Amino acid sequence: MEVVWQKGQLAGQHKMLLHQLTVKFGLLPEEVVVRLEAVTDEEVLKSLSEQVLTANSLGDITLPDSQVDEQ
Repeated sequence: MEVVWQKGQLAGQHKMLLHQLTVKFGLLPEEVVVRLEAVTDEEVLKSLSEQVLTANSLGDITLPDSQVDEQ
């Protein structure tokens, strides 16, 4: 039951982060969506959501292991 709850939490975090990014920057490149949905570390998702607050462009958002190229 715990695993199901954790998966639900991650799904909710992904959904909210994608929403925030879309509201701020418009339609997201598919690569960004795929890479974001691959993140399973809650601390990384928390960091990404904080980056949305100060980012001036999508290129300012740092996904794990690389930075998203602005398109």
